[in-house]
Amino acid sequence: VLKFLGRELRVPKAVGTTAFFAFKDLCAKPLSAADYLELCRNFDTLFLMDIPKMTAETLVEARRFITLIDTLYDQKIGLICTATVPPHELFTAAPSRARQQQELRVLMDDLDINEGAANSQASIFTGEEEIFAFERTVSRLLEMQGEEYWNSCHTAHASEQTRR
Repeated sequence: VLKFLGRELRVPKAVGTTAFFAFKDLCAKPLSAADYLELCRNFDTLFLMDIPKMTAETLVEARRFITLIDTLYDQKIGLICTATVPPHELFTAAPSRARQQQELRVLMDDLDINEGAANSQASIFTGEEEIFAFERTVSRLLEMQGEEYWNSCHTAHASEQTRR
């Protein structure tokens, strides 16, 4: 268990500087970039198991996954993962039309936005932001598989150990 900012983050399994998580442990719980940064401060390699195919219906989990991958990438953390589909198939933005309309209507009502108004076309309502962010995530996942990325992880963590 990692303790920081008055919170606890449960690590299911760890060996040295390697931590093991299921997707649901990190992306289906209310975690943020601060939690992911704390993982990066304590581990240099992360195993992430059972990444599912995500859709607009699992948008919250998809956003957390995007944040997790961005954080791991920026901090040069090694990632080994398993998924139900290849990286480019991990996210499908098309929800059922009825569900999408219902969710958008509720969100627009909450924000007091009328359908057809200029601000009703913002990317928050179209899923464009998530599509762009997920394309970046797929690109990063592919890069994180390469030898150059793994070498940069090793170099970054070796210099970090030297500074300590």
